[in-house]
Amino acid sequence: MIAGADTRQATAGATPRSRRQLLVIAIWCVLAVVFYARFRHEVVKAVLSFPQLGPAVAAALVLFVIWTVVASEGWRVLLRAAVPDDPGAPTLARLSLIRVQAQAVNFVLPTGGLAGEGLRAVSAAGTPAAVRGSVAAIVLDNVATGVAGLTISAATIPLLLAVSHAPWHTTVLSGVALVALAVLSAWLPFALAPRLLRVVDPARRVARVLQVLSDHARLRPAFRRAVLWHFLERIITVGEVYVVFVSLRVPGTAVDAAVLSSVFILASFALFFIPGQIGAAELLLLMACLGLGLPPAIGISVALVRRSRQLAVSVVGLLLLLAARRTGGRTATWLSGGAASDKGEFP
Repeated sequence: MIAGADTRQATAGATPRSRRQLLVIAIWCVLAVVFYARFRHEVVKAVLSFPQLGPAVAAALVLFVIWTVVASEGWRVLLRAAVPDDPGAPTLARLSLIRVQAQAVNFVLPTGGLAGEGLRAVSAAGTPAAVRGSVAAIVLDNVATGVAGLTISAATIPLLLAVSHAPWHTTVLSGVALVALAVLSAWLPFALAPRLLRVVDPARRVARVLQVLSDHARLRPAFRRAVLWHFLERIITVGEVYVVFVSLRVPGTAVDAAVLSSVFILASFALFFIPGQIGAAELLLLMACLGLGLPPAIGISVALVRRSRQLAVSVVGLLLLLAARRTGGRTATWLSGGAASDKGEFP
């Protein structure tokens, strides 16, 4: 009887969430139909030109490997600062593989990126005691990624609005708002951690993560270096767009590619709850191409190259996860649902 009641309570608690997910899916299905009806010629043109994009997809995969290593170096800088005495700290190559696995999880699971970040935190901890520092490094790594992306967007999005003949005050305000968001994002974790630490129960696990984040003297320099690494990562990702221009012989510039890359960045921030921002990113890219004076089909082509690269990376990442499950280790612990953590292994 008690078990049955628990089951009914769990089902009842999950129903509103399921309904919200179904509502989001329904809304995006309707938008997809409207999008295709409005831009069907552009979609068909982009699909027909896809065979010409083989070199662009191959180049995108190569660029992905490069920017993954660069981004992982930024993560490693933070991990070393947050867990300076971890004897089992992973190598740069290992962190890069973990990052691929996490991206695959985030692409296929509608968890707003939390599942993949949990995998990164557990897999990168060399010892159980290092998990708290690994979580803190993940938090700052995501913030550093956001700061770098917002910084680039602050330069490119106002440019898009300017060439789209938006009112000058809208253009200026967009740049100011993005700069303010970047500064606020960089300041917030270091400002909030000590304040939250004073009100959170010291016995809770989150308090131990906050203790690591409160060590400003050690983490701030590492955070600044991580922002620079992620800024370099964002610059490299612009190449994924530019290779589409080259493959289709479109007279797009590196600045145009940077603008379209920034659209990806803002879509990932604003629409994080949609796995891969499927559908939303395509629409935003098409609108951005219209604003830049580029053929609208180019936006769809850029999205197709990106989706092809994401699909390939997801397959590789999931295969790596299956291999990790067989060989054991920290990733296998995450895949098993954190059983070790439930037993008290993780502090």
